[in-house]
Amino acid sequence: MRRRHSTITPSPIQAHAAQRLTKHLQLRDHGPKTTATVLRAILLYAAARLVSLAAAGASLGNVPTDQAVHDALLAILPDIDELQRRFNRARAGDLPKALRRRPQPRASDLCLVPYHGQHLHDAHEIYRNQPRRGTSHFPA
Repeated sequence: MRRRHSTITPSPIQAHAAQRLTKHLQLRDHGPKTTATVLRAILLYAAARLVSLAAAGASLGNVPTDQAVHDALLAILPDIDELQRRFNRARAGDLPKALRRRPQPRASDLCLVPYHGQHLHDAHEIYRNQPRRGTSHFPA
């Protein structure tokens, strides 16, 4: 008997991400051009491509300017702590109940890119390690 293979395409993934953001982030319209749907599309595009809001807007075309999107997000998003809580709920929303009962062990990969500047807010933003490419400082 043949095994069935399932293929995940970008369309259902984008729809699922949009549904999670709609439910948990609770974006609302800021103006006639900066609707919640447009803001969500720009955010998802920027996140998927790892680009700025300006680059996302330029690539998408027929969307509000990056300044208008920035102003709308500043006006409608909650403070950083509440925003993080909402994102965490959105990420955990699809997990089976058994995994949500207690903290789970995690693994992460540390990617060190050489850095020759100063920290932005806190000295702990810069990680020190064995010298590579002329520096021992790395953002991590």
